[in-house]
Amino acid sequence: MFQIIIIFHVIIACCLVAVVLMQHGKGANAGVSLGSSASGSVFGSVGALPFMVKLTSLLAASFFATSLLIGYFTVHAQPVSKGLDSLLHQTAPPALVKPLAAVNAKSEKK
Repeated sequence: MFQIIIIFHVIIACCLVAVVLMQHGKGANAGVSLGSSASGSVFGSVGALPFMVKLTSLLAASFFATSLLIGYFTVHAQPVSKGLDSLLHQTAPPALVKPLAAVNAKSEKK
């Protein structure tokens, strides 16, 4: 489930970037004074503003929703395997070391 959400999240992010890059900025109308017109464009003379705004809003809302889902599943995730993380958090067994007093007593007897 988590991998599917990640895949959708990446696809939505790429589509959102593409849709934002296809939109015209505020200075895009400067070409009208030089003789270019928008009547021959793909979306007509009005432009693609209503369609692009709706598509951008839909993609942004779905990107936000998938971000929240990824955060939720990350926080509430159960540990799946006992990989490297479990090895790092294990406590070491007690060392088999003789007490210092026993070592000193043995050396004094000789």
